[in-house]
Amino acid sequence: WLVDLDDPASIDAESAVDAGEKELRAAEMKEIRSTVLPAAVSMLHDVLGKTASWMEQMVHDIVDQFGGNAAKDILVSLFHTFDETYRSSASQAPMMEVVTTSQAAPAYWYKKAVAL
Repeated sequence: WLVDLDDPASIDAESAVDAGEKELRAAEMKEIRSTVLPAAVSMLHDVLGKTASWMEQMVHDIVDQFGGNAAKDILVSLFHTFDETYRSSASQAPMMEVVTTSQAAPAYWYKKAVAL
């Protein structure tokens, strides 16, 4: 059913579906891609941006509440436990790597939104 007439690999020469039906399906797919896909990407971008803002606010709240080294220790601990990559004691990544790559880090979500 999902036929892309621009992609020769997706057209099956032995298919029982006639060319008119293939063209109709291709037109439907083109319309879906041009309307639904941009809306879905926009919604995902919004969610990623809001997640990053929320995580950033959490970081600010921790720093305001605990300050200095205590806040740093809390954040590094949080970022290590939040992400499975850093949970094992054998895999203790450098602090800057954890702060920028952990899924608990605001930068992670901002990067995902920008990459989208």
